[in-house]
Amino acid sequence: MSEEKQKLNTYPLELIATGLTILLTKKTLNVYFNEFLRYSLLPYGLTTIGDHYLPLNRNYKPIGQLTCDWADYDKFPHLLLPIDNLDVEGLNDTYFYNDSNCLRTKGDIQIYKEKVFKCFAKYNLKVVVEVAVHNLKNNYCVKQSTQRFTPYSWKDIEKMNTPSFKEYL
Repeated sequence: MSEEKQKLNTYPLELIATGLTILLTKKTLNVYFNEFLRYSLLPYGLTTIGDHYLPLNRNYKPIGQLTCDWADYDKFPHLLLPIDNLDVEGLNDTYFYNDSNCLRTKGDIQIYKEKVFKCFAKYNLKVVVEVAVHNLKNNYCVKQSTQRFTPYSWKDIEKMNTPSFKEYL
């Protein structure tokens, strides 16, 4: 494995994969829960810092940040991804959605998912998320309609034989 690949920090990818997995395994569309995901784990856009992109949530904070405080992007080097590894062609100024299509319908979610998977294709985000969604739906979801699905942590998802990003690099 090359030295560059060994240095890759998969933490931002894990945050994005966790948010997408939760979004795609929910049985019902809950606007308020989608709002929580938008303002925490799901990438709204990418901002350039040197030769890297920093994924931002809907509050223009680095993904995973729930604070309303000012965010100094330079203090989040652990979330940076190399520009060369992301495909931003087709994004509107490196944004994945806008307020008119903000993950409130299944169609919006499908379009968003396709854009995110295309952008992060080099990391095989699609494979990681689809395997996690499959495992959750088939092995860990309660199939009775009277009980609700409880999202699992990323560590729980990893235990379900979900491929890691490092396997694809």
